[in-house]
Amino acid sequence: MVTIGLSSDSVWTCRGNLADRDSVVGIRPGGYLAGRLREKWVGIRTDEVLFRDTAHGFLAWALATLIVVTLLTIGSLTVAAAAPATTGGSVSQEAANAARKAGAAFAFYSSLSLLIGAFIASVAGGLGGFHRDEV
Repeated sequence: MVTIGLSSDSVWTCRGNLADRDSVVGIRPGGYLAGRLREKWVGIRTDEVLFRDTAHGFLAWALATLIVVTLLTIGSLTVAAAAPATTGGSVSQEAANAARKAGAAFAFYSSLSLLIGAFIASVAGGLGGFHRDEV
């Protein structure tokens, strides 16, 4: 099942958010290339080389995340500036609680997705460095 936008499907049934799967699939090649294209240093211990490769994968993830956050922030500020200001009207307690719960769930799942992406990019960077050293 493919969904677009936020969904409440279970992570364990592999039917989650399309953006989460795309970010995981998109981060893996970026981390791999960061580790694979890093220059090979001769005369350095293997664990130091692995650390540097995983760090390059992590930095590729961090740069991609900063670019996406910047673009989303600019887009949301543009939309907010174009929206007309509404005045008056009160919000019910049920609507406020629903919005609070939705915000907390979004923050949790976004943080989890970012942690998983950072881990995958770091591992892919190490794998790219391993493949670089095989040649």
